Amino acid sequence: MSAMRSGAVDVVLAERVDRLSRNPGHLAALHQAAESTGVRIITLSEGEVSEARLGLKGMVDALYLKELADKRRRGRV
Repeated sequence: MSAMRSGAVDVVLAERVDRLSRNPGHLAALHQAAESTGVRIITLSEGEVSEARLGLKGMVDALYLKELADKRRRGRV
């Protein structure tokens, strides 16, 4: 994010959105920083990422992590 703010990058490239973060708050901050600096976020699997897609993916990924944690907890008992 500091590279975006300093103008060192103009594109953030990732395989998928969840490679950037699975935390909706982190994704929102990343998108806000990118938008305010004119940086594009592009994933190889989905193309250019819009605010709506970022929010939706962030929620889905956060639910996945919660489910995974619940399954792991049940497996320890």
